[in-house]
Amino acid sequence: MRKIASEAGILAGSIYYHFLSKEDLMSAVHDEGLKKISTSVRRAMEKESDPWLRLEAACAAHTGAILEADDFAGVVLADISRVSPDLQRLLNEQRNGYEEVFRVLIDELDLPPSVDRSLFRLSLLGSLNHASRWYKPNGRSPAEIAKTFVRMLRSGVGQ
Repeated sequence: MRKIASEAGILAGSIYYHFLSKEDLMSAVHDEGLKKISTSVRRAMEKESDPWLRLEAACAAHTGAILEADDFAGVVLADISRVSPDLQRLLNEQRNGYEEVFRVLIDELDLPPSVDRSLFRLSLLGSLNHASRWYKPNGRSPAEIAKTFVRMLRSGVGQ
């Protein structure tokens, strides 16, 4: 908390005026990051009517948002296995709220009955989120990455 306060140019105690604990601060930053990503995704989806193109646009916006050089993405993508169970529950609730957008998008796709839509969603988001580990700014764009992942999944389900 001292380091955060120092970088913000305030006293450490001043942070506690707004946040009761480190967990409250993490929750707030995580929620703000998800809101930022969600806004980008929703705007991108609005431009498309075809379900596959809507998914592709959402994936491109999601990928672009997590690859931005800001601290929100780092918190949103952080491994939460080491935080308290209460904070894990809260962050998972926030993530589930965001992922509802992708649940709806995938429900709109004409997929064979044999496709597990939940695993489809998790595979897609996992692939996109993992791009933060290997992405190079001079390589493929977030839109190209998203298009490739969606195309691979689409061909894998016989579309």
